[in-house]
Amino acid sequence: MSGFWLKERELKSAGIPLSSTTIWRKQRDHKFPRHTKFGPQIKAWAAPVISTYNKAMAAGYSEKEATRMAEECAATLLDQKTEEKTEA
Repeated sequence: MSGFWLKERELKSAGIPLSSTTIWRKQRDHKFPRHTKFGPQIKAWAAPVISTYNKAMAAGYSEKEATRMAEECAATLLDQKTEEKTEA
């Protein structure tokens, strides 16, 4: 995956130094944005979502609040993609 999508191993370079297990636990507890699944063993996060999460954490928001903000970003991205498809 390149550019827009970040695989789990690419999260470290995006400022997320967490193990797979920690990411899974934080997602379960709504403290980290949910991934998008592309196949049985392929999951990724949209780079803008991770960026939003990082910025919110740096600004002092709680993990749950940062996750909510990041997932709102994901919903906005999905809405934009849907609008693009309906206009085409």
